[in-house]
Amino acid sequence: MKYFTGVSILAGISSLVLFTGCGGGQGVTLQVGSIPSAAASRSDVTDAAKSSTAFAYAKVDGVKLQLTRLQTKSGSNEKDIVSWSPYKEVTIAPGTDNTLSISEEATVDVGTYTGLKVRYNNSYSVKAFCRTSTYFVYTTAAGIVRTAVGSVTSIPSDYDYYSYPFAELTTATTATGTNSETMAETNGSLTISESDSLRLAVLFDPSYLVTCYDGTGTLASNSDSLAPFNWSNNNGVAKSAFFPDSSANFGIGYIPIFIWSSSNASEALPTAETYGSSLTAGDLSGATLNYADLAIVSFAFNADGNMFGARARIGSSGGSNPLYQMFSDYSMSSSTYSFKNGEWQCNSDYSDCGPIQDRSITGFTRTTDYTSTSSATYTDGPDCGQTIYFPGHSEWGNQCRSCLGSSSTLTWRQLVR
Repeated sequence: MKYFTGVSILAGISSLVLFTGCGGGQGVTLQVGSIPSAAASRSDVTDAAKSSTAFAYAKVDGVKLQLTRLQTKSGSNEKDIVSWSPYKEVTIAPGTDNTLSISEEATVDVGTYTGLKVRYNNSYSVKAFCRTSTYFVYTTAAGIVRTAVGSVTSIPSDYDYYSYPFAELTTATTATGTNSETMAETNGSLTISESDSLRLAVLFDPSYLVTCYDGTGTLASNSDSLAPFNWSNNNGVAKSAFFPDSSANFGIGYIPIFIWSSSNASEALPTAETYGSSLTAGDLSGATLNYADLAIVSFAFNADGNMFGARARIGSSGGSNPLYQMFSDYSMSSSTYSFKNGEWQCNSDYSDCGPIQDRSITGFTRTTDYTSTSSATYTDGPDCGQTIYFPGHSEWGNQCRSCLGSSSTLTWRQLVR
């Protein structure tokens, strides 16, 4: 399932563009980049938490995408803000300022929009490493390398970008050749008036976006598989064409994006922290983690400490995951936060979208290290027990979860971004 958030966080390109007003449009200062990390980033093999299985989330040092268009959405109508031919390559890298020089002049017409969309070629290059239970797996220019996990104490000298001819499996038509462009988008009302001096940031979050498989066993028989290695809806192409058994590989899921806007030229961009969570506290303890048991969530915070947005990764455990993709209704009291969680509902043309709130989380507290845990209360939200089907996709089932009838403790542990 693929849904889109309104104002939220996502993967990471960096650039500053001045859109100058002409022809009646409104000039906009646009920044496209990685959302900065609230915590200091490191560069060490232990930045990738060791998994207890053949699958792990990778520590990403860069994802290269080839942008083709940036568009506004108004219901089902789309309009280019700026386009690049054949493409503009950008680098998504956490915790850095990847300044991208874009000289095109463009405008955004005055009006109200229901979202923004970034289109890019359905391929990517990745520089990443991971630590599974058995192997240290990393990218090189020539291919994917795996070596005994205990034998690696520093980043290998041949560590480099590796290029994949596909990105999103669900829209790729081939595992070896050119694929049509794909996209990421947000839904949320954005109004631009003639008096606005608008700053707009399209922020990507590469943390826990890329997963790895060390080639142990077979994908079909492995219950610990992480997305996209466990996806079956691959546009009619066999999963083995993308990721052969016994072959180490990296995979990328849907690329999430957060849109932030301000009329204050000096206001700081939001920063992000990423957490693993589980209803079983023991899933977050120890030096190794089985990521199939965790919900991975990035939270964005404004400079004043208020929560700006959140986005959960598509869970590998499907409906058993306690947190679905979308968050809403953020509030802060002293140093604790509360918010709602659920899926997304839209019209069939992806207009008039809004969050479903079938779970409520209260008392979430940020931590300052990568070993301690915090807890929050997990209970029913106002939409639990309702019936909402996504138009045109009855196979996705009821988007609302049934009511729990009682509360539980949800444990959190901050992860290295």
